[in-house]
Amino acid sequence: MLIKSTVALAALTAAIPVWAQDASCPDEMVSPYYIEAGPDPSHSVSVEQAIALALENDFRREAAQAAMATARARQRTASFRPPDQVSIQTEDFPRSDQADDIDTLEATLSYARVWERGEKRKARETVAARGIDIARADAVISDHQIAYDVRRMYAAALMASARQVVVCMEIEHIDEIKAAIDERVHRSADPALASVRVSTELIAAQAELQQHQALEAAWVEQLSILTGQDEGFALDPSMLELKPQAGAMDQSLLSSPDLLALDARQQEADARIHLAQANRKADVTWTVGIRNYGASADFGLVTGVSIPIGQGVRGDAKTATARAEERAIEAERRVLLQQIQRESTALHQSSTQALAMLEALDEELIPEATAALKLAEQGYARGALPFRDILDAHELLIGLHKQRVDQLETLLMNDAALQRLGGDTFLMEKQS
Repeated sequence: MLIKSTVALAALTAAIPVWAQDASCPDEMVSPYYIEAGPDPSHSVSVEQAIALALENDFRREAAQAAMATARARQRTASFRPPDQVSIQTEDFPRSDQADDIDTLEATLSYARVWERGEKRKARETVAARGIDIARADAVISDHQIAYDVRRMYAAALMASARQVVVCMEIEHIDEIKAAIDERVHRSADPALASVRVSTELIAAQAELQQHQALEAAWVEQLSILTGQDEGFALDPSMLELKPQAGAMDQSLLSSPDLLALDARQQEADARIHLAQANRKADVTWTVGIRNYGASADFGLVTGVSIPIGQGVRGDAKTATARAEERAIEAERRVLLQQIQRESTALHQSSTQALAMLEALDEELIPEATAALKLAEQGYARGALPFRDILDAHELLIGLHKQRVDQLETLLMNDAALQRLGGDTFLMEKQS
């Protein structure tokens, strides 16, 4: 058994430098409470700057702007009145065996104009204007979705960086513990299993560090594609320096882009009701023309008036349809409002719990675990404690730091989701 442990220890010791080549920590360790941006923070891009870049680069905004252009074109078309008509009618064509005798041919040249009644033109323009409002609201939704994607990716990249700091602290602790354990194993004060155990811990930490580095690189690459920054950029850790407050995440539901879009649709439905009511009044078509009476070579003035029948019934049916659509949108709005309230309440409660956990970690748990690890190190150095106690104290402290990063991630992700639901503060400041 001792021979197997010695062989395993040698294998693990040989493997550690290989992991260290792929995943390394900075020479100077930083506190896990703060994440360093890099040697030159001036070249970092804040989350607000990343959102602005994404809005300029993302094709979803271009599609939304094209939809707005289409809606404006429809508004210009809606302002046109019904077109006038010029028509030529002929009668009394000669028979086929008398094709050269066209004296009996009679022709009528007429001009017709429609007199719109019931302010239909104004109602059409109002419906088209509401269509522009809908396109504008859809563009706002698109911008908020882009901002949400950026905030979520940015937070994920920051959290991968934060977890690297915690793992680097773990590696530093393991190196110190390993030196003490190896010295005691060399003196046969501890079994070889102790060295194998601590070497395994070191390899696992190196592997975890490599994983978080790969995750950060992947998120930054996705951010670079979304923002159009081919060379990439450094993250700005300032959003982690100040602990978020749950009250700051409480967004007004009146600013929800989805609710504003439904409000625009409801206003369009109301405009369609007025258009349908205007269509109840029949339009009058006036016709005036000149008629050639053929063989007599005489000319005469012809006039006419046409009024469609049954416009009231058709208008009532269209009005009923438009009212039903308006009621459906109102019901959809109530459902969406209830859903937003539920989701925002759940996110707010989750953030409040995360803040409470962060406070407990910072003020009680982590300081107590740090003191416990120090006492374990002192007791192990005196030979009063076995190696398992110092490793357990180390794992407890690192586990609490990892929990702290998890709570920060919860806060950042909840903040991004709340701003997507209730209105992004950066976008609203930019629009005001």
